[in-house]
Amino acid sequence: MKKTIVASLVIILSMIGTNIVQAEEKPIKKEMIYSIVVDRFNNGNQTNDNQVDLDDPNSYHGGDIQGIINKLDDIKANGFTTISLAPTMANAPSQYHGYLVEDFFEIEEQFGTIEDLKKLVKEAHDRNIKVVLEFVTSYVAPSHPLVDDPAKTNWTKDATVKDTQWLDDAITLNQENPEVKDMLFKAATFWLEETDIDGYKLHAIDQSSPAFLREFIDQLKTVKPDIYVLGDVLKDQQLGNDYLNLGIPLIENTPMQKSMVKVFSNIGTPRKKTV
Repeated sequence: MKKTIVASLVIILSMIGTNIVQAEEKPIKKEMIYSIVVDRFNNGNQTNDNQVDLDDPNSYHGGDIQGIINKLDDIKANGFTTISLAPTMANAPSQYHGYLVEDFFEIEEQFGTIEDLKKLVKEAHDRNIKVVLEFVTSYVAPSHPLVDDPAKTNWTKDATVKDTQWLDDAITLNQENPEVKDMLFKAATFWLEETDIDGYKLHAIDQSSPAFLREFIDQLKTVKPDIYVLGDVLKDQQLGNDYLNLGIPLIENTPMQKSMVKVFSNIGTPRKKTV
């Protein structure tokens, strides 16, 4: 099968002013971060292509962890010092993006194995490249075992996400439930300890309470004090200071990204001055 190589976008990140001190202590602001949707990057192992359908834009296209390993030299040659991977945990069928998690403690089989991830981290570290995994704390797939477990009805909420790419079918977790928090804390600890990743990008921090996020980040730092923590938001909205003071030095700034793309895609047509 023909290898699939799709360039990933470099996500534009903004430095949050209230966290400058922390950023100075841990210079994440100096990192050049390459953001990768694993399935859309490079097919390095065609033996795990059982769900691949290149004719379907919503299906898997074959990118995997081995494919990233194969391209580490190219990533380094282009000046990147950190790679940030979209969720790699076991996902619902055909959900190539990784946001509908079925198991927080397993790798999505389309992407490879935990041994592949360990190898990626080691190979990246050998090249002085850090590895960050995106972690979904707010949602699970409808097919996650906890959803239909009668003993876990209070693990989820009735709240749904609509008109949002990839998350229309997501089940919202009840992060106030101590058992849910414990599951998420254990999962985050598991990947840090088992694979030696350098940190997490927390998905959709605007969908979690600041209290939960602070507790989650504090937990991460007990495992890895020098951990890199990034974040992004699900909706285009202004975050309040309660989010900006959580200890997340870099938060993906979607409105800024869109504005910059608009400007740079219209070279030679500057906005006319108004009198």
